[in-house]
Amino acid sequence: MSDPQPAAPPGLAVDLGGTNVRAAAVTADGQILARRQALTQPQLGLAHVLDRIAEAVGGAATEAGLNTD
Repeated sequence: MSDPQPAAPPGLAVDLGGTNVRAAAVTADGQILARRQALTQPQLGLAHVLDRIAEAVGGAATEAGLNTD
């Protein structure tokens, strides 16, 4: 008999739209562990949009207990 495979670590998903950026930490089978949402505010420039993505992803990862190092 083979040893059971270790569970895949959760992943992070991002939905970037013109109005909102949404991020979620999800398991391999699709269970949502945490979600974050923020306004995209593209009129404030690319650096701002990238900061909003980082904030949403970091918040979802932290809430889900994922290592963010």
